[in-house]
Amino acid sequence: MSFEQRQRILNKMTSKPDVAFYYLVIYKHATKLLSKQVHKNLAYNYFSKLLTDMIFSDYYDHFRIIFDQRTTCVKSMNSLPDYITIGAYTNHGCLDKKIEVLQRDSKTLYNLQAADVIAGTVYHAYREHKKHFLDLIKSHVAKCEEFPNFGFAGGFLSHPAVEACLTGLKSGEYNISRRKPHGEL
Repeated sequence: MSFEQRQRILNKMTSKPDVAFYYLVIYKHATKLLSKQVHKNLAYNYFSKLLTDMIFSDYYDHFRIIFDQRTTCVKSMNSLPDYITIGAYTNHGCLDKKIEVLQRDSKTLYNLQAADVIAGTVYHAYREHKKHFLDLIKSHVAKCEEFPNFGFAGGFLSHPAVEACLTGLKSGEYNISRRKPHGEL
């Protein structure tokens, strides 16, 4: 995707007042859960739950969450929806709410393609310290987390360009936290 295309798409998304972005950034090299001994699907399910927990904690409503099915193994198609749903019911008190978790092909759904654009924007900001696109979406970032917290020490958040971009954190515009690892994660 060209610079101009990404900028046009991000501007269009952020022109809508009711859009909120949530993201979780995982530092793979400091996350034991992503080692070869652990099946990648288990790690994907765990991180997906961390992301949806951020959303469930902000809203008490019915949810329809769609994941890209190309990122999960066929043998576990039921485990991700079940895992997310039980977490919403038990950890967020959503027993009286309809929680629908689906897996679809992003090639056929524009909303998943839009989520891919946001993911790419965050990726380039963290990986290459390109803050321009992050500046475009920052007013719509509701929450972002880094996992594990020690994996980012001296990294992205301490980069001067990013500090300037994320000045809204100090004024409470949105929340960022560094997820603490549990046990051997």
